[in-house]
Amino acid sequence: MNIKVKSIEHLDELLEQGNEDFVIANGIMRSSKHITKDGDTYYIFHLIDSSEEECTAEELMVDNIGAAIRNGCFYCETD
Repeated sequence: MNIKVKSIEHLDELLEQGNEDFVIANGIMRSSKHITKDGDTYYIFHLIDSSEEECTAEELMVDNIGAAIRNGCFYCETD
């Protein structure tokens, strides 16, 4: 089951519940990510190319993940 992530606050709630698998999916493109958070820092592992990044909420929201949240195509993947 996939849950649409509606905001950065919603992302934080999902992370607090132990969810770590997310995906940008807009019908054509699919980009899977493993996300964790420690304090104010988000740690993102991009499965497509095995790259990693660290960012704040503000940086996250100007990134492709923030755009996907605003466009309604960022999902939490749950079992």
